[in-house]
Amino acid sequence: MLNRENARELLQEVLNLVPADECEAVLLTSRMQRTPFAGNEVGEHTSDVGETLYLRAIVEGRQARGATTVLDPAALRGFVARVVSVAREPAMPVPQPQEYEQANALAPMTALYTPEQRAETVRIVIENAASQGLQASGCYYAGVRQMSVANSRGLSACHASTSAGLYAVAEGETSSGYGDGYARDVTQINPFEVGEIAASKALLGAYPRKLDPGEYEVVLEQNAVADLLVHMARNGLGGDAVASGQSFMSGRLGERVTGPLFTLHDDPLSADGLLSPFDAQGVARQKVELVREGVAVGPVHDTCTAIAAGTRSTGHASLPTTSGAYTGPLPCSLFLQHDDGEMEQLIGSVRRGVLISRLAGLNTLDHAGLLVEGATQHGTFLIEDGEIAHSVQDLRFQQSLLSAFEGIERRSRERKLVMSGQDLAVVAPALKLARFTFVE
Repeated sequence: MLNRENARELLQEVLNLVPADECEAVLLTSRMQRTPFAGNEVGEHTSDVGETLYLRAIVEGRQARGATTVLDPAALRGFVARVVSVAREPAMPVPQPQEYEQANALAPMTALYTPEQRAETVRIVIENAASQGLQASGCYYAGVRQMSVANSRGLSACHASTSAGLYAVAEGETSSGYGDGYARDVTQINPFEVGEIAASKALLGAYPRKLDPGEYEVVLEQNAVADLLVHMARNGLGGDAVASGQSFMSGRLGERVTGPLFTLHDDPLSADGLLSPFDAQGVARQKVELVREGVAVGPVHDTCTAIAAGTRSTGHASLPTTSGAYTGPLPCSLFLQHDDGEMEQLIGSVRRGVLISRLAGLNTLDHAGLLVEGATQHGTFLIEDGEIAHSVQDLRFQQSLLSAFEGIERRSRERKLVMSGQDLAVVAPALKLARFTFVE
């Protein structure tokens, strides 16, 4: 894996090769180590080291993009020539040099964590499950990632970060439970807690009963809330989605779209979230209000969508695909406003409803109303008169997320960090919703 200085040198070599009016180069390097486990057995450790170069070249007002993982000099010359030769799409200018906030996202223990240490951590989860007659599966990962950006206007930036995650599924004969923990520093992940949450959900969920479809009160645990917010982010919080009419914000900026207890912002510079000082174009990231007390404030932007909207980039350009294709802006560090409620109070306020641990298979049926279908998983329970009565079989749902968040009645005090891949963090409380619709 290239260090910071070597990455800068490589990018400058690439820029020197490009016979274009303007150009922009991004180098993403990473080393991720994983220890999977299944059937109460530790699997084979893996270590993935990757280097990908992304290039955008502008020739006579037209631009082209490309990506490569082959970085020797001869291959780079051929790669640059191919990108320049296909400059066809309308060009967007490359950013001017920027000033960035200080953002130390490196935890030495994470970068140095050994396979033996990961295996010992995983065994804690396995032994906890086995002692209760359950089978544990999942993965423990830890690694370091570095993004370097340079362009022909003199912009130069480099940021490295560590990340770690442990997630586990505990399975019994008729049920399963899920637990997870994420942090930049491996010492902040508690394997005892992750394993016990997964096991307790599996035990509580044994022999689930069928529940009739219909509209119910629900309590969404933090993971389930994060599942919905990730889906919302990828289906409506980018400037390209708003401009194309594929967002619930399209034509509704400044209008109320959810209830007053829904306030969502993206804060890339918060140490509690992703902590990323610049985007994939080298633009300094900004905190962005997305929805304030139910009112749509606006999406995140990259340079391209900002110019089209007559505004400035908020520093939310995403990396292109591995083929170099444009992907549009996306949030990277979402925070949903919390309150002072305890989980017991959220459950205790339900007359007859459903407690949801996680959601899966989310698919948008209508972008304007953010109508989404999906299913519950890893622990679904009936609540009666403020207490958990029994587990229920996983339920399918079709629900407008705008209507669901219109009905937020309570929010928990405790928030949880949940990672979706390496580029999107969500910090979310649990929610009590007035209504949620389950279908056959």
